[in-house]
Amino acid sequence: MSQKVPYLLNIKAENFRSEVNVKTSILDPVVANTQNCRFVLAKSGMLHSNAKIEMGFNIVGQEEGDLFLPLNIGVYAAIKRCVLKVGNTILSETNDFNQYMGYRSTLIHPEKQLLIERILTGRSMYYGQTESGRLRLANGQGDQFNIKLPKSDNLRTSPHTRFQIELKELFPLLQDFEIPLFMLQEQVSIELFFDKRFTCSGDLHCTDQLSVDPSSLRLIADYIYYPEEDMENYRKFYENEKKHYVVHQLVKTNVSNNDSKVYQRNLGGSNKVVNKVCIMNSSLDESVTNINTLNNRFTSLAPNKVLGLNLIYNDQQLYTRDLKNRSLISSMCFNANGIPLYIPLQQQTLSIESSDDSKLDNLFFSDLDGMRNYVCLKLNKNKHINSKGIELVQNYELDGDDTIVNRVYLELKKYFSINNGIITSQYLTKA
Repeated sequence: MSQKVPYLLNIKAENFRSEVNVKTSILDPVVANTQNCRFVLAKSGMLHSNAKIEMGFNIVGQEEGDLFLPLNIGVYAAIKRCVLKVGNTILSETNDFNQYMGYRSTLIHPEKQLLIERILTGRSMYYGQTESGRLRLANGQGDQFNIKLPKSDNLRTSPHTRFQIELKELFPLLQDFEIPLFMLQEQVSIELFFDKRFTCSGDLHCTDQLSVDPSSLRLIADYIYYPEEDMENYRKFYENEKKHYVVHQLVKTNVSNNDSKVYQRNLGGSNKVVNKVCIMNSSLDESVTNINTLNNRFTSLAPNKVLGLNLIYNDQQLYTRDLKNRSLISSMCFNANGIPLYIPLQQQTLSIESSDDSKLDNLFFSDLDGMRNYVCLKLNKNKHINSKGIELVQNYELDGDDTIVNRVYLELKKYFSINNGIITSQYLTKA
C-alpha cells in the first residue's frame, strides 16, 4: 500500500510573491449642494470596499435648540437616494434609502451601536432595564440616556462635527467585491440625494432643521495596487466574467386603512430572481417633520393584530397558511437574515407592557413602542419569478391614519460584466 500523503493533506509552506500598495485619496465632490452631491473616482487600481464618505450639518433656522439625528439610523437619515454609476450604466441604486436603513439598522447589535455607531454614524439604539424589569433607553453609564447628540450650538460653532458613511452600506455590491477601476474606460461616480426633513429635537418649540453642509462632504477612498503581472492576470480572468450581486427595488403604495383591512397587490419582480422581500408601513403625512420624536418619521407601524400575511408567486403561496403569529413572523425574519432583528418586543408589537419613561431631551423612549415593526421574508430556493410577479397579501388591523404608506423592498439579483473596458449590467433571469 502506498504511503504517499495526498496532495490536499500535504500542508506546507510555499514560496509566493505578495506585494500590495495602498493609496489613500481624499476626494472632494464635483457637485455639492444641500440637495445632492456627486463624487468621481480615479480610473486606477481597485476600490477598497471600506471607503467612506464624511458628512457634517448646518442649522437651518434662527432659534436655538438641541438638535440630533434619529437614534435608529443616525446620519443615514439625510440620504433620500443613492446611486452608483459607471458612465451611464447604473450598477446600484436605492430609493427612500433612509427608510430602508430603518430596517437595516435593526441588524446591528445594540452594544456595537453604543460603542462604535453612536460616534461614527449617530445610531444609538441601546437598551437597559429598570429595577422592575421594564425596558429603558440607556447609554451604558447610568439609568437614563443623558448623552445629547450633538447640540445645535456645537454644530454652529464647530467645523469638526463629522459622521462617516460606509460605501458598502450604500451599495451591497461593495460588501464582497472590490471594483476594478483600472479595467474601466468610463468613470465611476457616486451620487447622493439628500432629504430635507430628518431632524430630532426635545425642544417642543424648536423650528430649526439640520441640513447637509456641502463644504463638509468628502470621500475617503483606498485604491489597491497589486504587481503589474497580477493585475494583468486579474484583467484576463474577469474579462467577460459575470459578477453577481444584489440590489434593492422599492415598491411604494398608499394604502387605505379601511374596515376590510385586507391589502393585496402585485410587487413586480417578474422574470427576475428575487431573494427577499422587506415590508414596512408608515404614516402617510410626511409633510409633518416629526421633529419631536426620537426616530423622526423613519419608523414602521405595528398592527393591533396580524390577521394574515403571505406572498404568492409562481402560482403558489410562500406559506401554506397565512402568517398570523408574531413569534412565527419573527422566526421568518431570522431565517431571512441569519441573525435576529435587534428590536425590543415593545417596539415590534402593541400587545405587551410598555417601555419605561426614560427620556432624551424631553422625548420619551416609550413613544417608540409599536413603531419598529419590520418584516423580512425569504423566498424559497432562490427561484426565478414568472411573468405574474409576486403578490403581497397583507391583512392588518392598524390604528391611526385613514391612509398609510406601504413600502416593500425587493432584493433582486443582478450581474455585471466588463468587455474591453465597457461595463454592462443586467437582472439575473435564472437562478
